[in-house]
Amino acid sequence: MRIVWWLNYLPDRRVRAFMKKKMLPYLFMLPAILVLLFIYAGPVIGILFFSITDWNGVSFAFDFVGLKNYGNLFREKDLINAISNTLEFFILTFIFQNILALFVAVLLNKKFFGRNALRTVFFMPATISVIAVGLIWSLIFDPVSGAINVAANAFGWDWLAGVRFLGNTKIVMKAIAFVNIWQWAGWNMVIYIAGLQGIAPEYYEAARIDGAGDAKAFFHITLPLLAPAITINMVMTTIGGLKVFDLPFAMTGGGPGHASETFAMTIVKNSFSLYKAGYGCAMSVVMFVVILIITVIQNTVMSKMEERTMS
Repeated sequence: MRIVWWLNYLPDRRVRAFMKKKMLPYLFMLPAILVLLFIYAGPVIGILFFSITDWNGVSFAFDFVGLKNYGNLFREKDLINAISNTLEFFILTFIFQNILALFVAVLLNKKFFGRNALRTVFFMPATISVIAVGLIWSLIFDPVSGAINVAANAFGWDWLAGVRFLGNTKIVMKAIAFVNIWQWAGWNMVIYIAGLQGIAPEYYEAARIDGAGDAKAFFHITLPLLAPAITINMVMTTIGGLKVFDLPFAMTGGGPGHASETFAMTIVKNSFSLYKAGYGCAMSVVMFVVILIITVIQNTVMSKMEERTMS
């Protein structure tokens, strides 16, 4: 109670009573709120400020350039290529990661021997460091000594032998997206399973009595009532897909050429390698706004779906 000792010195008794009753909880939360504002709001304000400067990220000197950094964003060929790579990665992971996670969740929501062990197996990749996953899969994809090439030669799969998954500009982003789906589908699966377990079995019993098959029960009961879990996974895969950096960096470093360089990697390159931190901050602001708009649209659409389901 020492944090509010000064309340006893307020002149008006009613003010003291009001402050102790209504404001006391907020006063106890004030240190945590200040820390959060310092950690989150401080960097955000700093990025917005430096995005209108030519700061190089090292020196204390900089000049204000207004909206020049934002005007130059879409004039660079490398940046357009990075945006294209990011969108390809996002679309692949958003669609297939959620479909795979939902499919596995429905299967592992049924009661059978070994169900919990399989859940653990599917979730386990999500507990591994992304950098470690990237390095391991880089070895697996090796066109000479990788596990895929060795297995292809052993079974006579000539169409698969020697494929340069990470050296072909046309398939490199698909290979990276595959690894991301492999790692994080189990995480989304857990959320879907939690949503499935919240659906009352009486709905399915009533559907069977009415003659509905498994397909109709899935589309008319499971999917609508699973809307909250779908919303969470959609937002998570959207944010993760649009700001991806670590997996492509660990697997290819952005290569071959710039074929797997993402928007986040371009931000890091400009900010720390090319010493164009102000320009990198402007790109960060644009990425934040894009992700914010997409997630707000997703939440709005899914909220309306949830309201229709509840009504």
